[in-house]
Amino acid sequence: MDSNLIEKQIIKRILDGKYKHILPSERELANQFKVTRQKIREVLQRLQRDGWIEIQHGMPTRIRFIFEEGGLNILNSLIHHNVLELPFLSTQDFIVKLLEIRYALAPVYTESCLNMNPQIVLDYLSNGLEKDYINKLITNSKEITNFDWNLHRILCKHSNNIIFLFLLNSFKDIYFYFGVKYFSLQEARERSIKFYKNFYKYILKNQKEKAIQEMKNVTKDSMEILKKALIKNKENI
Repeated sequence: MDSNLIEKQIIKRILDGKYKHILPSERELANQFKVTRQKIREVLQRLQRDGWIEIQHGMPTRIRFIFEEGGLNILNSLIHHNVLELPFLSTQDFIVKLLEIRYALAPVYTESCLNMNPQIVLDYLSNGLEKDYINKLITNSKEITNFDWNLHRILCKHSNNIIFLFLLNSFKDIYFYFGVKYFSLQEARERSIKFYKNFYKYILKNQKEKAIQEMKNVTKDSMEILKKALIKNKENI
């Protein structure tokens, strides 16, 4: 059995409560998955790196309580293995929670970037707002996800606080996974296009407060758009 599949199965069993508190021994896991102990050992090393377990030499391997001890590696691991239906949180709620994080942070690094280097934001937006490229953004969820990611990356990079960029980069896999799903909604694409245009206009006119408010507005609206789609239950998110 492929080691990625073994890792995914162990994660699912942890989340489902089939493995509780203590992980089976290497020998037991090797027997369960019909592979060598060396392969199990490699999988366990990755699980420890990502924060799922704590290997204690000479003692049973402890399963961490990830909802209290987990970090960003847990999120990336869930995305990588496409294990997104958590016992206490649906995939849809997962997306909403991520948007809440962006709502809290985006205005902060936006303000810092506009204080430091507004021109680099203008340069990026001016290229994106060319007519031919706008047509791509309004019709292609992958294209607009990539454009949106790079805008936020620029804002973080030039915010004079490298921690913002570290945090954003940690969310990259999650951002693209859910971004494509969110931007599959026409209303979401149209709202972001409107944001890019207004954001550019306010920065160009040196109306920093309005630009920051526009960032707050679009992040809040994105949550409302998603929630409305979920209530209608017509969108495949």
